[in-house]
Amino acid sequence: MKKQKRSADVSVILPVYNCAKYLDDCFAGLINQSYQGTTGIVEISIFDDCSTDESLSICKRWKPKFLDKNFLWVLSSNETGQNIGPGHSRNKAIQQSCGDYLCIHDSDDISDKDRILLQIKAAKEYPGALIGCRFRRIPEDSTVRYTKWYNGLSPEQLELQQYREVTLVQPSWFLERSQFEKVGGYAIVGDEEFRDDGKDANTFGLCEDLKFFYGFLDVTEKEYRSGELKRRLHMVPQTLLTYRFVQGSMSSQTPRKVLLRLRLRAFERRVLSKWPQFSIWGAGRDGKDFYNNLRPEFRDKVVEFYDIDAKKIKNGYHNIKVKKTYPVRHFSQAKPPLVICVALNRMEEELRANIATLGLKEEVDYYHFT
Repeated sequence: MKKQKRSADVSVILPVYNCAKYLDDCFAGLINQSYQGTTGIVEISIFDDCSTDESLSICKRWKPKFLDKNFLWVLSSNETGQNIGPGHSRNKAIQQSCGDYLCIHDSDDISDKDRILLQIKAAKEYPGALIGCRFRRIPEDSTVRYTKWYNGLSPEQLELQQYREVTLVQPSWFLERSQFEKVGGYAIVGDEEFRDDGKDANTFGLCEDLKFFYGFLDVTEKEYRSGELKRRLHMVPQTLLTYRFVQGSMSSQTPRKVLLRLRLRAFERRVLSKWPQFSIWGAGRDGKDFYNNLRPEFRDKVVEFYDIDAKKIKNGYHNIKVKKTYPVRHFSQAKPPLVICVALNRMEEELRANIATLGLKEEVDYYHFT
């Protein structure tokens, strides 16, 4: 008898590595999804990346519980004995899955019961978009400033602030499989694109979420600008995810310089490549870091700097590395296009007021990059 092909509406993509103490909570959230059974079929696709704790046995223990509720279930393991990392593990879990939509999940997080129901509704309202949701943080006192910023983002800010942070966190992602395939999956350690970054090259395996996020924006740029996509980034307004902060996790150890360079390469591709010249607003640490990490061909486009600090304005900015000196002028003399390298959480109201006095339009005359 011919074996029936598996078919699911949504595949939950769950990479697992030494997360035994969190998995029961994770599975308890997934097994109670309101979408399953009443509206559609959900598949749980797990790839275990050489766990040395009880993670694999916990997964096997939960299997019959999910099957009893008519979930589809697929579990495989890395048999090489060598850890391949979260990005590669997600690729493996996706390759073995069958859902038309992908719900990206971390093994230490918890989804509310209506997460899939509300996200697939949003995905059908905005075809081709990357869907996210608001989150609650545990422990509650961790990353308070970031959580407030993220949960307060407007639909417009999801686009406008993309060079500040990932404006939709990876554990909240929900997207069409076809859109994932357009990006080409998650980048893994040793990606050729970053070999010229020398000693930092291998650390880019830690930034698979940021690399995928910018890859998604790259492949949807034409459709979005033409109006074919109503939105390419959308946040469901409900809080649907409990997002755990784990001290010492791989993401918390990613060097700041690596994150800066990755964001900067995307900014160079999509913005600076279209500008014949530009100036930098902010002659402090953020502005200097931005300048120093530009590729030479983009560094040559810099005209001058702007600031509010009288001392910086008086002294100008001399870069020893490239042997160039730039004038630092008062912000009131700023001429677009501009890259504003001032952290929005420092004197944010004053900065926005200063920008308003110049009548500048974001994404036309300037971009924030911090």
